Amino acid sequence: MADRQPPLKRRRVSSSAEDMQHSIVDPGTIKINVSGAYIIDNGEAQSPSSESGTEDQGYEHDRRDIRLPNHTSVVSHVAADIGGSLAKVVYFSREPGAKEPGGRLHFLRFETEKIDTCIEFMRELTKKQKRANGGKQSELCVMATGGGAFKYYDRIKERLGVDVMREDEMECLIQGLDFFITEIPNEVFTYHDEDQENLIHYTDARADVYPYLLVNIGSGVSMIKVEGPSKFQRIGGGAAFLGGKTK
Repeated sequence: MADRQPPLKRRRVSSSAEDMQHSIVDPGTIKINVSGAYIIDNGEAQSPSSESGTEDQGYEHDRRDIRLPNHTSVVSHVAADIGGSLAKVVYFSREPGAKEPGGRLHFLRFETEKIDTCIEFMRELTKKQKRANGGKQSELCVMATGGGAFKYYDRIKERLGVDVMREDEMECLIQGLDFFITEIPNEVFTYHDEDQENLIHYTDARADVYPYLLVNIGSGVSMIKVEGPSKFQRIGGGAAFLGGKTK
């Protein structure tokens, strides 16, 4: 009989513009200063073979990182969204050799069928963070969401030897979207197909974005009415979508 897994711990983490600007609070009172955050485009997306000359191990490093110029404290969390096709990992690192404060968020994609590669990457990452931060192993934490957060919970916890906190997938999605549309420049735009010279018009990031309709397209479709950081409801969708894909 499989070991009984602890229940999903649900709690409210505010993602309003004001709160997000100061901190994101999670176990261990980890705070991330996102003021002045912006996206860095590093060119082509990189695989391990292009980064280090080694054989491709089944993951891709997104070419776009998020620069956090005003964050100075330690970030001991690694985040993972493990779906049916892809496992996405986000982690923070300091700028190598940089004199100014801050760092960046890195985004990686793994094929879920190679979940052991993903877990091994996170294991090496937590070891590096422990050495860099001089922290104790108990201070490290993996924040996981998606179906794989349950399916691979025991495997991740056993191999990493750290706390694995499972988060509600929809809450994570909405809080992440709120972060982008309230804090990151040029992430919100309108599209006008009648204006061929100016199809896309960008709008400034702002806090008063509610209400809005979130349409999440993957293997299925979900339509979510969002009225606040923790106030939302599913109003439509379906289990299948022809032509959609996971990216």
